[in-house]
Amino acid sequence: MDTPLLNRLRELSADIIKLFDNHLESFDNEKHVNEFEGWTVLFWRSDSIRKAHLKIIEPLPGKPKLWLIHINVFPDASLHYPILGLDVVAG
Repeated sequence: MDTPLLNRLRELSADIIKLFDNHLESFDNEKHVNEFEGWTVLFWRSDSIRKAHLKIIEPLPGKPKLWLIHINVFPDASLHYPILGLDVVAG
């Protein structure tokens, strides 16, 4: 499904992935895999970031027409920073 809004959100999600790729190390998380068609699930980490998690769910033909991005960043416990999170749902 292509709309100007969804296409812009896809561009922004690609920008976020590039930022994470440039500043963090990607890794496979055995507990979370791409279990469903249309899902992208990615993980990163660094010395100061225990885990960064990004999930994108694309609308599929015949399914609800919502697009979702879910981002969580878990800092290292020694830093005493809050967990950061963002969800965007659009359709």
